[in-house]
Amino acid sequence: MYNFIRFSCGVILIILMIIISLYWNPYSSNYIISEVNIENLEVQKFVTEKKVFHYLDSTVFQRSLHMDSICLNDIEFSLDQNDYIHKSQVSSDFFGNVEIDITVRKPVARFIDSMSIGFYIDSCGDIMSLSNDYTSRVILISGDFNSVNWDDLVNVINYINNENIFFKNISHIQIESSKLSLIGRVGPVIEFGMIDGYKQKFEKLFKFYKSKHTRNGLYSIINLEFNNQIICKK
Repeated sequence: MYNFIRFSCGVILIILMIIISLYWNPYSSNYIISEVNIENLEVQKFVTEKKVFHYLDSTVFQRSLHMDSICLNDIEFSLDQNDYIHKSQVSSDFFGNVEIDITVRKPVARFIDSMSIGFYIDSCGDIMSLSNDYTSRVILISGDFNSVNWDDLVNVINYINNENIFFKNISHIQIESSKLSLIGRVGPVIEFGMIDGYKQKFEKLFKFYKSKHTRNGLYSIINLEFNNQIICKK
């Protein structure tokens, strides 16, 4: 009885292998991209289904005359080269239907240099090119941003974005001679100074925003450069 079960399992396994070899081929010429799943599609326009197909048409498909010469890994590799895509996963079923799952990179700041050449960065500090089709509403960074430590600047940007009161009030960071000025949508300019000790400076700014002084519009400049002090200028 045991030998019969082993024999039956072996026959079933062979049949399955034959079916797989007939209907599944990583270089199948019958691929149909049936589904494209894009993370956060409703809140970002950098990556859409239409743009994915256009990008593939201009890259991996353009380099090949026949679908049977394209591997799924080639599609995945090509998509991962796109500035706005963090990671893609491409899979197919026995019938050649291809599903693409895409994780999108999220811009957290937009940089503009003295030549008006710009780019985005994500929360890791990796650079993303600007888009001709869509502009993300993120904090603007201008001035001499090469005069400060890049990782420290990214930490400051993430700190602002992760704290709601700063995210709502600060729209622009201007950098001159390694010193930061925080410019709000309304209210005074914040002379932040050097990045060193930025958490303590933000703690002082938090207290200022929570005080009545921020609501009466008396001051045009708030200076946070000095320890244990907030200097207000009319």
